[in-house]
Amino acid sequence: MYKAKKLAAVAEVEDIDYNPKELALLRSGTMISGSFDPYAPLRQKIKKARAQFAGSTDYPCILYVKDNTHRAVTDPMFVYGAMFGNIAVSMPIDADTGTADIDQQSLFFGSGGRMVDPHRGTWQNQTISAVGILRSIYPDRMKSRYEEQLAELVKECDVHDQGSLDKYLSSASGLEETLTKEGYDLQKEVASVTYHKNPTSHLQLPGKFYGGKYDYVYDYDLQTGEIKLLSKPSL
Repeated sequence: MYKAKKLAAVAEVEDIDYNPKELALLRSGTMISGSFDPYAPLRQKIKKARAQFAGSTDYPCILYVKDNTHRAVTDPMFVYGAMFGNIAVSMPIDADTGTADIDQQSLFFGSGGRMVDPHRGTWQNQTISAVGILRSIYPDRMKSRYEEQLAELVKECDVHDQGSLDKYLSSASGLEETLTKEGYDLQKEVASVTYHKNPTSHLQLPGKFYGGKYDYVYDYDLQTGEIKLLSKPSL
């Protein structure tokens, strides 16, 4: 149980790892290929956490997940997709022509979500107050806009032209050197949590709980279907 300033919550920490077959391929130097279900790993952890939290209905419960495979599970859209249903697209279709109006397309969550009972369509797993994705971020890279500047250099690079490639490598090295001289530590790595609040939970965590300097907090509006960014790292 986690306690801070008279605030108590129950936490479960889970890792998403490669399965034995994938590990064997990686260790042999073989590239893993094929299709991948971005929802399945997290849904398995939610199912497992449900059993862990069964006796903790008097406290908010948080499922922390660390994705060691670096797959799409860390994206908020996919995390909420794992919770509320596979991402689907809706758009009006002209009955006469049979053509769709892509300008009016919208995303919504379909079936398969772990927070929805597949048979009754009612909410379930309501003991889980939030799902937190554990990861690392580089604060000085964010403050210096290092990634954005590097992306601009990539746009100008023709990988099929050796001269262009050499120019890119030189510019990228120069950018890193310049930012380092300005006092940025581009290798500084810090722990961060991306919280995804569960709007259907019986017990919501108070806002002051989500106070980490390097953390992100998202919420899902059940009425509008909008995923809202409530807070982000204060750099």
